[in-house]
Amino acid sequence: MWKSPKASVFGDRRFCEKFGYSLFSALVTEIVMTFMFLLVIMGATDRLAPAGFGRVAIGLALR
Repeated sequence: MWKSPKASVFGDRRFCEKFGYSLFSALVTEIVMTFMFLLVIMGATDRLAPAGFGRVAIGLALR
């Protein structure tokens, strides 16, 4: 029978406590990285951008 993984692997809400980061620093990091990703998307889909390279730029930004 399938056994569920340990609680510390999936759905752990204590990330900030375990690694010493505050919730504020996690929120700031999320906002900054989302903004950077949106800039990549907007730049890749601009009408002046080379056609066909949008998928590559967005894919590399997700890496």
